[in-house]
Amino acid sequence: MMINKPDVDIICNDETDFVSTCDASSNIYNDPAYDSQAWVYKLINVENVWKAGITGKGVNIRINDSGVDNEHPDFASKFDINSSCDRYKPQSSAHGTIVAAIAAASADNDSCSVGIAPGATLSSCEIFSGWDWHPVGIYDETKNVDVSNNSWGRDICKERNDDFSCKYTSISEEDQGLFMKGVTKGRNGKGIIYVFAAGNQHDESINNDGILNSRFTITVGAVEKRGKFYSHTTKGAALFMTAPGGDKKFVHNHFVAHPGGECKSRGPGTSYAAPVVSGVVALMLEVNSNLGWRDVQGILASTSTKNDPDDKSWTINAAGLHHSRKYGFGLVNAEKAVESAKKWQNYPLETEMVLKSGSINLTITDDKLKDVNSTLSVTNKGPTSILIAESVVVYVNLIHPSRGDLYIVLTSPGGTRSILHPGKRPEKSKSEYWKLMTVRNWGEETIGDWTITIIDIEKGNFNGEVLEEYNGKLISWELVLYGHNIPT
Repeated sequence: MMINKPDVDIICNDETDFVSTCDASSNIYNDPAYDSQAWVYKLINVENVWKAGITGKGVNIRINDSGVDNEHPDFASKFDINSSCDRYKPQSSAHGTIVAAIAAASADNDSCSVGIAPGATLSSCEIFSGWDWHPVGIYDETKNVDVSNNSWGRDICKERNDDFSCKYTSISEEDQGLFMKGVTKGRNGKGIIYVFAAGNQHDESINNDGILNSRFTITVGAVEKRGKFYSHTTKGAALFMTAPGGDKKFVHNHFVAHPGGECKSRGPGTSYAAPVVSGVVALMLEVNSNLGWRDVQGILASTSTKNDPDDKSWTINAAGLHHSRKYGFGLVNAEKAVESAKKWQNYPLETEMVLKSGSINLTITDDKLKDVNSTLSVTNKGPTSILIAESVVVYVNLIHPSRGDLYIVLTSPGGTRSILHPGKRPEKSKSEYWKLMTVRNWGEETIGDWTITIIDIEKGNFNGEVLEEYNGKLISWELVLYGHNIPT
């Protein structure tokens, strides 16, 4: 059945489109494309939040992207130019406009569909110049930003002149410093909430990008209309969560505002999953503006839905939280997140514990049947408190001709295994000081043995050459535990 309304065609009762009804009497808001976007609202359980009058009021969502058409009717009276960068509207970008609409398009304005946080304000920062991006959007103490949405990424693997290769992108000291300022000075010291799209490289790992595997960022993968895995989402132990992003198998995905006052279908991608989470965070901050950046992460980790529960990628850690390399802590659940935010007791100050192996020089044998293991132990030196894990970082110092061949696993004292690097990756860099991260230990006690396991799963491969044998060496490694102390 096709329903025609001004400026928009809405597809309803189409099984392929996964829209169940066009009965407007069940809609929370009276927007012409509400039904076409309703699959998102239903999946994340947001409509009861709206019924309670919670819309993200008083929260500013910054769209760091390729620009936003701030003159679109869906953004009327809610676009905050003063909180935007000087470069906020280059040629009315479709991508940035769509992202902004998914996060916070207005409600009941007879224009297109509704954003997840329709009461929030929007600001914009155009961060691109050619193929480069500028860190100007990360932190500016003169701007009011509560939630920073980043639906962009860096190409880790590229094909140039018939030569396909990958690299490991790190985070610069300048950018690291800006993120640190953002979480310590932003929001009057409570910290800006940084939300990043996980990326659409399904054979890749979150741990191959230094921004995505930062403890300061919430990385968001995508699910399609049935809550199943979007086949191109970048996976990994550092993936935080998932949200609706669509999939190519469906006729329509997100149905939202486009530049020039238009309303169209767009997607799929993790770019369109990230602003769903940004909108939910705005709802959380409306009901509890005292939440710190780590508190927001803790709430999302503990309230997300274990979607696709039969998928074999799920594990339950020693703290009882479920996590998947494909789904993170699960599909964002707006109602549960908001209810938890209302009564949440903030985490104590962040604690950092560093353990170093020293020089161990263990041989990494060029044989997938042989592994190398090293253990670092945490003892309860404090008589009154114990460290509870949040993000866990591993730094590996090794010598190897092609570290893309290495399968690396961290096992916690509670028995939780994190695949830090899956191996079988076409990359040409040699050994370096290498940062890897996992969030799978969130909430676990840290006392006990932490073991790293490394296996070379590709025989003698170096820059496309097959060597008869090349043994690597694990020189040393460090374990950095970030978390909070609780009384024993």
